[in-house]
Amino acid sequence: MVIDENGDVHLFYPLLYANGNPVDTGIYLELGTNGIAYWNETTGDVAVIAGAEDFDGDQTITLGGIIGDYRYSNSTLASFPNASIDEDGNLYLVFMAFHELFTDADGLTYRHIFITKSEDGGETWSAPFDLINEDITDEPGFIEAAYPAIPAQTGDAIQVIYQQDYIPGLTAANVTVPDQYIMHFSLDKETFGPVSSAKEQTQLAQRLTLSPNPAHEQVQVGFELAALADVEIGVFDLFGRQLSYKQLGKLTAGEHRTVLGLKDFPKGVYAVKVVADGLGSVQKLVVD
Repeated sequence: MVIDENGDVHLFYPLLYANGNPVDTGIYLELGTNGIAYWNETTGDVAVIAGAEDFDGDQTITLGGIIGDYRYSNSTLASFPNASIDEDGNLYLVFMAFHELFTDADGLTYRHIFITKSEDGGETWSAPFDLINEDITDEPGFIEAAYPAIPAQTGDAIQVIYQQDYIPGLTAANVTVPDQYIMHFSLDKETFGPVSSAKEQTQLAQRLTLSPNPAHEQVQVGFELAALADVEIGVFDLFGRQLSYKQLGKLTAGEHRTVLGLKDFPKGVYAVKVVADGLGSVQKLVVD
C-alpha cells in the first residue's frame, strides 16, 4: 500500500481464492491462482494489472512439478507485491512470479522478480519487466528470486532488495537450501516497457498469428480487430526489453496483416506484442 500526495490510498494484493471443502477443515485454497490486483481510493475499482506471463503464447502458464509443493506465497503464480511512489506521483510495483521459460535440470520452474509502473495515477500500467536479466546477473535462467521490496518513497532511482538462491520453489520440509543471498541493486526509473491498459484483455489474443514460426528473415503478423483501433507492434526479448517497434496507426475492424523484418535478430525466443487502443496480445516467436 502507498498513499499519494492527496492522501489517497493505492492498494495492491495477490489473487488467492478460498472455497468450502466439506472433507477437511471447511476451507481450501485454489492453487495456481494468477494475478496482482490493484485498488485506489479515487475510483474504488479493482483491476488485475499484472501476473505470471504466458511467455510461450499457448494460453496457459506451464509449470514443472506440483504447484502445491512450491515453497513461497501459498502457491499463487504471482505474489508478494510491494509498491512505491515518487515525488511526481508515479507508482511503481514489484512482485514475484513464475517464469515458465526458465526451468532447472529436473524441469522445475524458477520464479523471477518483475516490476511495472503507472504514470497516470494507476489508470494504466507498463508491461511487467523482468528484473532478473543479463544486466543484473550472468545467469538469469538459473536464479530463484523471491520476496522483493522497494521503499515506499522513490527518489532518483528505485532501490530493489530481494532474496536469491539457485533452487526452484519446490523443496522438502526440513531441507536446508544452500547459497541463499539478500540482493540489492539500483534501478533506473526509465527502464520499463510500453504502457498497456489495466483492464481485461480483449479477444485479440485468440486471433493473433505469426507465420512462419519458427521464422528466419521475416515474419507475417496477422490479427483481427473487433472495432476501429490505434495499433502498434513491438518485439521483446525474454527479459522484457523492446527490440523493435512498428506503428500501424488507425485500422478498421476486421483482419489485418503486416510483415516484420528479423535480419538483425539472433537465434532465440522472442515475444511479439500487438497493442490495439491500449489492450495487448502476445505470441511467442522463435527465430532460427
